[in-house]
Amino acid sequence: MRTTSRHRALGTWALGVLAISGLACGGAGSGSIVRQPGPVDFDGVMLDVINDNYYDARIYAVYGGGERHALGSVSANQTVEGLTFPWRARPLAFEVHLVVGMQRYVSHEIDVDEGEHLQLRLPPNLSTSGSFRRIRRGSAD
Repeated sequence: MRTTSRHRALGTWALGVLAISGLACGGAGSGSIVRQPGPVDFDGVMLDVINDNYYDARIYAVYGGGERHALGSVSANQTVEGLTFPWRARPLAFEVHLVVGMQRYVSHEIDVDEGEHLQLRLPPNLSTSGSFRRIRRGSAD
């Protein structure tokens, strides 16, 4: 079977993404935020969410200072790619609301540049992940 240079380039890119994701995640169950290679041609931030959790999750972008953007829902054990939201020159965290039990978690904050492409991985057990902390009931929404 003949491969074209385009197919080889796509294969190389895919292997690079997998290698970067594997190194940055430190294992399937750890949860993480990974920067994807390559520029994005718009004035915001793009996010792919990999939900390895057993429950559906609602995802929010939360900037330092409290500004929030609802990004959408990701079904259990599914992936959603290409969620976009505005870029702000403030630290960014992701808030995760598990639909069953209404447990809420927040990721650590990161600094993001305009046009970045990020990957957020939700582990099977968010409560034991080093990348997320639980938000107790009664905390400001």
